Amino acid sequence: MSVLIDIKLLKTRNEIAHGNYSAFDREEYIELHREVIGMLDMFRTQIENAARKNLGRIHLRERCCWRSIAKLYKLTCCQTL
Repeated sequence: MSVLIDIKLLKTRNEIAHGNYSAFDREEYIELHREVIGMLDMFRTQIENAARKNLGRIHLRERCCWRSIAKLYKLTCCQTL
């Protein structure tokens, strides 16, 4: 994953930002797109799992920040995901 970020994303971004031309072929773009979307999906799943775990333990009326999360997930008081 660090190679993907360091070489494929940052190196290419820096080359373009400094005025150097960088060519991508279609297949390389599709592969990069799939890898980035896969990482984002994995990160989203980890966040959702952590939220489910914590929401199950907290009484939603006690903290206003949890009310916002409850509204987002359409939960009522003490209901879990």
